[in-house]
Amino acid sequence: MKHLKIACGLVVIAGLMAVAAMPAIAANARWEQCKNVGTGGHWSNALCSKPTTNGAWETKEVTETEEVTSSDEVELTDTKATGGSSTIRCKRIDRGWIGANGGDGETEVRATGCVRVEGLCESNATIISINLPWYTQLAISGSEIRDTIRSAAAGGPGFKVECVTGGIFKIADECTGGISTKMTNSSDGNVQVEYDTVSEGESGTCKLGGVGSGRVRGHGHIQQRKEVATYVNIR
Repeated sequence: MKHLKIACGLVVIAGLMAVAAMPAIAANARWEQCKNVGTGGHWSNALCSKPTTNGAWETKEVTETEEVTSSDEVELTDTKATGGSSTIRCKRIDRGWIGANGGDGETEVRATGCVRVEGLCESNATIISINLPWYTQLAISGSEIRDTIRSAAAGGPGFKVECVTGGIFKIADECTGGISTKMTNSSDGNVQVEYDTVSEGESGTCKLGGVGSGRVRGHGHIQQRKEVATYVNIR
């Protein structure tokens, strides 16, 4: 299995620096790969996590489009839905790509195992992703790397929620709006994605609750799909 990681651009040291330790002066976040260069590399292992003076592995900036997949668990909330705040929790599998200059995107987002957390939905909850593809871009925000998520479609990226209430009544809601996620490295070589408190503050617009009522929270990870490198790094 190929792995992903993240770091930041203007850092030049004999070892990867965790995102949390990035300097505020770092200008651009970009995707990188750990590749086997035979000799002269700065790393002794395929995760580019063990520094050496003359290793077989080196980090290289991604210059071509590479396929990735991500898995996460998210909670989608309309804080002003009919009858009060309504939240659905789902597992998600996303398919997309990463590329040069910190660009990336999602072409398929599939939700499974959706359950009610609070609100009107009682059973048969489903979530449908709308306004795909979603276009995302790495960005530096203070000491963090974030991935901004947008869509070319009116309203931006979003979800349509359908469920049953009262045993027989079908209800539907739709929430859209741009959002960002916090990106960090993990010890297993994956890029960790978090819909954190900043993400929650980037509220969306829902058909039932109106402007500012949409919330997303959750976490997951990204992995590289093509057998071209051992992981991807953000620098």
